[in-house]
Amino acid sequence: MENLSFIFNSRRKFFYKLFIFITLFFLVDQVIGLFYRKSSDVVSKYWHRRHLKIRHVLNQKYDYLIFGSSKSLYSIDPKVLNSDLGVIGFNSSVEASDIHFYIDLLEMLVKKNNLPKNIIFNIFALSLEENVLNKSNIFNILGPQDVSSSLYEKVFPFESKFRFINSLRFHKTLPDILNGFRKNKTEKKFGYRPRDGYICEVGKVCNIENEYDEYSWLKMREGLSYTFNLLDHFISLAEENNINLIFIASPIYNPTTLQLRKEFYYWGLISSYLNSKNKIFLDYRQHTSFYRKPGLFSDLIHLNLKGSEKFTELLSIDLGKYLSRD
Repeated sequence: MENLSFIFNSRRKFFYKLFIFITLFFLVDQVIGLFYRKSSDVVSKYWHRRHLKIRHVLNQKYDYLIFGSSKSLYSIDPKVLNSDLGVIGFNSSVEASDIHFYIDLLEMLVKKNNLPKNIIFNIFALSLEENVLNKSNIFNILGPQDVSSSLYEKVFPFESKFRFINSLRFHKTLPDILNGFRKNKTEKKFGYRPRDGYICEVGKVCNIENEYDEYSWLKMREGLSYTFNLLDHFISLAEENNINLIFIASPIYNPTTLQLRKEFYYWGLISSYLNSKNKIFLDYRQHTSFYRKPGLFSDLIHLNLKGSEKFTELLSIDLGKYLSRD
């Protein structure tokens, strides 16, 4: 009997300690989550970045949204487009985002009944492939949103079931908060964030003229394949909701590496596919105003501030023909 009593008491102490631990964890977690939420609200008033930026997109009405990765974020200034075209738009591009991310964002906009009239999608070819999935963006950006993210629930089923625990939604927002306060003097009203510097500035290794060899490219090409399932899904979702789609490919310096040659190959497939579906595709990859102009680029694929200003002005002229204003 004494042994049974000892075991019973030991178990009771264990469960009591476990209960105390869980309770304290939950309370501390709620305090942390509340702090991050309040801090995020303050930061989001003047710096729209990552999950704060997407929260803004979900809750504000625009004539157009720009979708894309860092190539769009650094390259397209909605302030200029808005002024030239007489519309109101926002650059909702996020670094390293893929088409999974933007399908989910579009579905969230549908749930909010807050759809733009137009979507300008700046394509980075590899990011349209099915096997390219940035889980970090899903967890850190889509997960904390008030609107339920089906992609977040699919990729992170455990975390999505415990959304009542604040830290699972908000503890990853700390980098955004810190960056928000650190960059509070940066232009941020329309989601655009230009890059400084240029491709051959002093102190950088500049081997931009070193081309890949054709044999290496032909060997690589043998194993390449591409599917359009996700692109089809995105297009269908937009069409079902009467959104005018305009696909673009912003300038690059030159496809000097095998990886960029691969991207160019995929871009070509995408271009032909979009043309076959009668979709607008504005291709600026090798536009003469930018091609091999090092002073306009911060690296091989990203325009710098001077390049983005020039590109936005060019894009503004072309968008005037295709942008829906109804």
